[in-house]
Amino acid sequence: MTGAEDTTARPAENYSLDLPSAPRIIVPPLQYHQSNTSPIEVGKVISNPDPNLNVDFLNNMDCTAALRAIPASWDYATRREAQEVLSFLQLGPIIAAKDKAYLQKAGITMVLGVQPKGVIGARVTASAFKAAEELRLEKAAVEVRGNKDLISIFPRAAEIINSHLVAMHRCVQVGAAPAREGNVLVFCESGNDKSAAVVAAYLIETYDNIDLVKAIQMCCHSRFCCNFSDEIKQILSIYHELVLAKRSIQADSQLRPAEIRFGGIRHQPSNDGAGSKRQRCPEVEDDDMDVDGDDADDLERFRGRSSTPFV
Repeated sequence: MTGAEDTTARPAENYSLDLPSAPRIIVPPLQYHQSNTSPIEVGKVISNPDPNLNVDFLNNMDCTAALRAIPASWDYATRREAQEVLSFLQLGPIIAAKDKAYLQKAGITMVLGVQPKGVIGARVTASAFKAAEELRLEKAAVEVRGNKDLISIFPRAAEIINSHLVAMHRCVQVGAAPAREGNVLVFCESGNDKSAAVVAAYLIETYDNIDLVKAIQMCCHSRFCCNFSDEIKQILSIYHELVLAKRSIQADSQLRPAEIRFGGIRHQPSNDGAGSKRQRCPEVEDDDMDVDGDDADDLERFRGRSSTPFV
């Protein structure tokens, strides 16, 4: 094509020199048919071999009351409040984490802040943690520089939440104070993006029937103002694939669960000295041939051939 003005050719698609972007992930709203049934079946909790992180007891608890409820009316002021995603998991902004009246009324036992990395981040969450200290609640924080750091803190956030839930459940079992199940509030400055991503990632990792779309739907159902950008959706999609791979590896009896971590798997050499030596397969040529001696098979195969590669 010379670009002549009298040509009748027309481009079929818009042309761009930019790199192709990932396809957009569309998340439809939940559809309700009956008010007393959940539009999403979360499934069973994935067992953790670590007893301090195993939350199998959640299978015996009614955790989806908020999910079964028909969405109520939403106004702008509601974004300043925290909402219940599951009975033990709340999502909201930092202003809700500083509201001691709300913390007591909702029965919050721990606040988990998603804060910017550095001194500024600590200053942002200081007032919320002060309120938690005054109410003698547990507190924890995970730090991120930006959205791309989220995937690295998802596993740590899940460990913090689950370890607290397990500790509170043990107190209930033995009748120690405070004898109540754990209830965690996950918050960031707005409660709409980074903390929402942490909650969605926790749902993906905890329940066997929750994928990326369902996790986002659950968060948006409870907190309508959640903002899952295309970048955060792609990060959650990658994390979902990592979670599935982790479960697949844990199902392999050759690896111990304690050696499985995001970021790599340590190879365990065999203790059998005889079995560790590489064996020659009679049907596949070995790359590690002995160059110092003559191989009978190779001599027979090349008998009568010239050793000169080119003429």
